[in-house]
Amino acid sequence: MYTHWSSRAIALALILGSLALCNPSAAVAQQPSVDALIPADTLLHRLNQQVQLTPDQRSEVAPIMIEHVEAMAGLVRSLEGKSRLAMLGMRRKFRRVVEATHKRIEPLLTDQQREAYDGFWDVIGNEQRQRMRGN
Repeated sequence: MYTHWSSRAIALALILGSLALCNPSAAVAQQPSVDALIPADTLLHRLNQQVQLTPDQRSEVAPIMIEHVEAMAGLVRSLEGKSRLAMLGMRRKFRRVVEATHKRIEPLLTDQQREAYDGFWDVIGNEQRQRMRGN
């Protein structure tokens, strides 16, 4: 059963998975850059501002954010030189990374923090999409 955050996680994964489709006429789509990913420390800082993590929560969430960004960077690197069609197939992999991150972070949060957490990923997803497109 999907919860509210799951649908947002899937939406974020779909956004990230389709970022390279900006130029539909190209045989090889515009490549997203690893440098455009939001760094883990920035994600952690902004999450802390949004949900007001306790020191213990911060210490538990920090390695999760690092692993999340590393996994996303690995996926972005694997897209180098791929066709748009191949990139479409990556959506599922992006989605799995996002879902795994959410499954690890959400249990660490209080009910009140979870509500703010969902909103956090909406903002991050939009910002990440813009960064990957070079805007």
